[in-house]
Amino acid sequence: DTYMEGRLDEVRIYNRSLTPSEVQSLYSTSQHGSITNEWNAGGPVKPQLTATDWNRPDAPGTSDLVGAWRLNEDHGLSSSGDTAGDWSGNGNDGTTKGGVNTHIDGAYDGSKAYRFDGIDDYVRVRDDQSLDKDRVTVSAWFKLERGSLSFSGPVRSIIARDDNQNERAWKIGVNDEGIYHAEMNANSRNVLEPSDNVETGIWTHVTLSYNGSTTRLYENGKLLASASTSGTVN
Repeated sequence: DTYMEGRLDEVRIYNRSLTPSEVQSLYSTSQHGSITNEWNAGGPVKPQLTATDWNRPDAPGTSDLVGAWRLNEDHGLSSSGDTAGDWSGNGNDGTTKGGVNTHIDGAYDGSKAYRFDGIDDYVRVRDDQSLDKDRVTVSAWFKLERGSLSFSGPVRSIIARDDNQNERAWKIGVNDEGIYHAEMNANSRNVLEPSDNVETGIWTHVTLSYNGSTTRLYENGKLLASASTSGTVN
């Protein structure tokens, strides 16, 4: 697989499957400012933001977060140098590789985001027991640039959990036809490829969840595709 070209912001991993209404709420709260207005109200940035400040009660399942990467140096605490800090409290900090631009203007909420060149840029998070869950929800804001779709070949990853041998637990990406390619590997490899094209040049919220019986893929809080799935996530 290869990497996406574009921007990424506010990546979250939960240790359970969020319900459809929670997925909609997660999209709505971040999109419409229940979370972001804390920083965008016109005053100075709060000097000592903590995980609790970001994981506010109006964001679903805050106690179930096992990884939360704001990818926003503009707020001063979540990223430093080549480290993408984990706000969940589990210490799952990421390390940037390949020269990721970590201070790009114009994130979906008007702050900062990470930009990836589609060649060798990525963020690596080390393996940890807190991430080894049989039920999971993964969400992120992303903005594809057109180069992400101008190729023939493997799927370009937006976010994935795999090892150095390319064995994968789950993945959200875009294939060479410009549509989502999502995977959940439980007893077998389950792939979701809805017919909806992924738009370039706009910020989009994507969520992948698995509850032990069904894998679901959402875009901007709306269900795109689902598949019967069972077993332990590998």
